[in-house]
Amino acid sequence: MDTNLQTVEIERKAEVFNWPFSRIATSLEASIIREILKISSKPGVINFAGGLPAPELFPIDQIRECVDAVLTNSGPASLQYSLTQGILPLREYIAEHVSKKGLPVTAENITITTGSQQGLDLVGRAFLEPGDYVLTELPTYLGA
Repeated sequence: MDTNLQTVEIERKAEVFNWPFSRIATSLEASIIREILKISSKPGVINFAGGLPAPELFPIDQIRECVDAVLTNSGPASLQYSLTQGILPLREYIAEHVSKKGLPVTAENITITTGSQQGLDLVGRAFLEPGDYVLTELPTYLGA
């Protein structure tokens, strides 16, 4: 194959992806967190900055048992999308558990998040206005 033709074809394809990104997208800067994680992923590096647990501490066998139990009991439905607040049986279980601890709640009061980052985002959206100040303890955690 003629390499000049190949180069021209690649340049043509690149032109197709020249999208007019928003001002927000074009003003984004490299994430310091991404850079820290890039360095910490190198063999032999122990990362004390990111709050990453040691992989050997992950309860792999227990997680495998839980996944197996869910797939056995719920089958394909367990892999389907659910309500944005989280699956109802889990929310009901959490509501019952929390109520027994003295805080009466219902499943409607519970939202399952994908992690602390989403939880913080939801709290901020619910209670903060542009320009508000937030005081947090120090240290919080990387990325909060």
